[in-house]
Amino acid sequence: MRLWIRPMDNEPRSIRFGLYDLVETRPGVGLDQLYRERFELISAAEEAGLWGYHTTEHHLNPLDATPSPSLFLAAAAQHTSKIRLGSLVHVLPLYEPVRLAEELLMLDALTGGRLEIGVGKGVSSPEQRLLGRDPDNSDRRMEEIFDQVVAILQG
Repeated sequence: MRLWIRPMDNEPRSIRFGLYDLVETRPGVGLDQLYRERFELISAAEEAGLWGYHTTEHHLNPLDATPSPSLFLAAAAQHTSKIRLGSLVHVLPLYEPVRLAEELLMLDALTGGRLEIGVGKGVSSPEQRLLGRDPDNSDRRMEEIFDQVVAILQG
């Protein structure tokens, strides 16, 4: 797995186009159908020459049916061969660092090295409380987990 942390700078870069997708639930549409439709969308994006596809992480929220971006992206990898696949974001305060690092290494292998990772602290206090995390500690926890995951991936 290649690991680099991109600083925000003024260096010119070429523009690459991709999709950012909230996998929203719809009344009367089961998750199996919803996911099949998304895999068709991702395949079509790849055929159209788009650079990447990114999904999110939310829990018990109708805005998003991907509580596990890693699992969803592993399945998407089985339907594609070139498009980059990524998360925007893995909500770091919800993870244990060793497990997440191992999961990301496995996911990078399953995608054939096409994994892009976005991380963040999350924006939903109710989701964090639901999963037993204190949203008031999310900044500190995110920094700690980020440092630990990076150290594991670089080690």
